[in-house]
Amino acid sequence: MAAQPDYAFLADQQLYLVQGGNAPREIESHFVAQIHARREAARQRNQIRREGMAWNAGAFGAVDGDDPFEDLQNARPEFTGVAPGPSGEVIFALRNESVGGLFQLDTARQEERRLIHKQQMVLADLDTRADGGLVCSSRAPDGAAHLAVLNESGGGYRLVTEGDVVDEAPRWVPGGGQKIVYQTAGIGRDPSGVYLGLSPYAVHELDLDSGRMDVLLEQDRFDCLAPCRAADGSLYYIRRPYEFQRSLSPWRVLADVALFPFRLLRAGVHFLNAFSWMFSNKPLMTAGGPQRRGPEQRAVWLSGRWVEVRRNLQTVDGPGRPLVPGSWQLVRRNPNGEEHEVARSVVAFDLTPDGDVLYTDGSTIYLKPPGAPAEKISHGRLVQRIRVLPPARGEDASE
Repeated sequence: MAAQPDYAFLADQQLYLVQGGNAPREIESHFVAQIHARREAARQRNQIRREGMAWNAGAFGAVDGDDPFEDLQNARPEFTGVAPGPSGEVIFALRNESVGGLFQLDTARQEERRLIHKQQMVLADLDTRADGGLVCSSRAPDGAAHLAVLNESGGGYRLVTEGDVVDEAPRWVPGGGQKIVYQTAGIGRDPSGVYLGLSPYAVHELDLDSGRMDVLLEQDRFDCLAPCRAADGSLYYIRRPYEFQRSLSPWRVLADVALFPFRLLRAGVHFLNAFSWMFSNKPLMTAGGPQRRGPEQRAVWLSGRWVEVRRNLQTVDGPGRPLVPGSWQLVRRNPNGEEHEVARSVVAFDLTPDGDVLYTDGSTIYLKPPGAPAEKISHGRLVQRIRVLPPARGEDASE
């Protein structure tokens, strides 16, 4: 059995660390905890004010409308990226409903340092270099995303790509120079600028030293995702069938009109069921199997596509089924252009220093040494990102 590396993964928008072969440990950001503490204190103060002014309906409404802390349910943070730091730390990005930022976690001391944060900042898909340079995908409100680079302290932030495109999953190329491989897709819009969809994802390589951009992979029928260069020059990437934009069918419109009353009734029942869960912790509907804890998540957004997950979530006894079909293939492309399938139903992956492949199907995490079958090493719920970490400082690498 191959030695299990330390790694981090994002599952159900939360961050988990696995170190020394132990069970996954959820990481709670001190920054988010402080925000929640301040919001709770402010909410209590405003509650006292409202109770004291309840006799005046007009004043009550004004105070209630001015309270920015009243919906704590929406303040649940979303971790959007994770990468190993240059000195053994963990770098992660997170966002809530109004603020996003980049943070550094010393796992040995459990110390968190804020690198950069601002209103409406959404950073994702982080990668770091040995010299501390960091690259990420910066998302814009209009649906576009561009690559940004900054230094290890969070300074020197600058965008290095532009256009009406979605640039994601950047990774530094091993070796000298400052080259980045990443996935990119063009955005289709109508004459009014309304978002219609994405072109097939291609793989580009950007040389920051010369400013040159090369197209490494581009296929009309497939999306090429999450590229990663190995030390020997091979290119690993995920290949999935591209879903073309379908024209609007008049029969589909008529079917939607006919089914609208039934769908509206169903939506109302599910809304009341979720409302009952929120306030009484009991469902209105008990038929159809065992009780579930709260409203059910139906889909997740993976590289420009909604993926159905209702039947694939983690079960009580272990991992669920793969979140994506077998057509999502992890491919290794040799320097001479030959391609070999490494695994199927792959949502995310990373390479270890020994050349092993750490990958996940969204429910189970596998480790695959070269020329050997994959081994199940852990599982999670809605795993969307995974990154190999260096051993924790002070940890004996031989253990």
